[in-house]
Amino acid sequence: MKSPALIKILVLSFLFLPLFCLSQNPVDVSQEIMAVNESFMAALQAGDAEAVADHYTEEARVMPPNLPLIDGKENIRDMWNAMLEPGPMDLRVKTVTAEAFGNTAIEEGMYKIHAPDGQVVDDGKYIVIWKKVEGKWRLHQDIFNSNRPAQGTGM
Repeated sequence: MKSPALIKILVLSFLFLPLFCLSQNPVDVSQEIMAVNESFMAALQAGDAEAVADHYTEEARVMPPNLPLIDGKENIRDMWNAMLEPGPMDLRVKTVTAEAFGNTAIEEGMYKIHAPDGQVVDDGKYIVIWKKVEGKWRLHQDIFNSNRPAQGTGM
């Protein structure tokens, strides 16, 4: 004879299994993510590294091309400060897909960086893992790669 505790566990498992399965269906959050991206781009265009960093979680990680991993919001702010030192950045991103699984979302996108004269000086692609913190989407893991060869590689 099975113990009452085992029977309760089995019954509860069958009751909550459908809820778990339903929560795993992705939800399109492209519009929500693009709205945050608009704010992110505006902060870059204003040359405001503090406002850019505010778009990240406290534990965020950034994996920029040709640089080591940047860990934590303060270090990410410092990275953006250095990148904005020559002046504001005209970054334009385009979300290709953004799907949420509960409080986590995955975005795939493309970017272009424009010089003050409008010329495209870099273009590439990115993946961002977003976390919803206090009701707001924030970048949690950010990796981006240029489509252009690294300088000095001859590739």
